[in-house]
Amino acid sequence: MKEVKFDDKQDINNRINELRFKLNEIYKTQGHTKEVVKLSQELDKYIFSIQRQILEKQKKDKD
Repeated sequence: MKEVKFDDKQDINNRINELRFKLNEIYKTQGHTKEVVKLSQELDKYIFSIQRQILEKQKKDKD
């Protein structure tokens, strides 16, 4: 997954919450389809990747 540039942790949290909200709207309109499940899995991967980047950046900043 490509590295995402971010300004601060709050920006990231806002973006994640925005994506979760949009996913919930899709669930409401389309139901529990394969496509929606795939979107949910992609969002989980995105969140994991961003969290890993934050931890790596924090570790670098400590050193």
